[in-house]
Amino acid sequence: MFGNPVENEKNWDFGYLKDIIKLDTKSIKPANFDENDFYIGLEHIESNSGKILKKNKIKDENIKSNKYSFNENHVLYGKLRPYLNKVALPSFNGVCSTDIIPILPITNFSNKLFIKYLLSLDYYIDLATEQSTGANLPRISPKKLERFKIPKPPIEIQNKFAEIVKKVEKIKEYQNQSKIEINNLFNNLMQKSFKN
Repeated sequence: MFGNPVENEKNWDFGYLKDIIKLDTKSIKPANFDENDFYIGLEHIESNSGKILKKNKIKDENIKSNKYSFNENHVLYGKLRPYLNKVALPSFNGVCSTDIIPILPITNFSNKLFIKYLLSLDYYIDLATEQSTGANLPRISPKKLERFKIPKPPIEIQNKFAEIVKKVEKIKEYQNQSKIEINNLFNNLMQKSFKN
């Protein structure tokens, strides 16, 4: 739908990432955490898929340093070792490691699914990796991230893309559930067969 971001064969307007998002990096002290919210560390986000593998209630964690807060409107972008491609879409409120940048789409210019898939493209993963600093623990700085040159398709097309993605995700979820049910049925039949 959007074409190659480098060749721009669709002739979209081009600009900077900061034109369509806000980096929401206001630091929160542990004393101000809501204990019923969740904590997400970089290790809790699966590479490439962006799946959140684990989330613990803040009250169950021993968090002593400042974190960033987020909610379901944010995209969570892993700035440490950006080649790991850790970009997640939370569906809950919480706080995250400061190695994760909470990104808010700017209304009427972007939506979170577009931002997630844009930052997960090989081109932007490579760009973030090239512009990272630090030998052992390379990080992309928020300022450099904001300066990524990006295509800016109209919000109507982004929203259409988001609807398609949601439908595909529902189908995948249904297929995964069906697979689990089939495996359970098969295992039950096997057990019954060997008992008789």
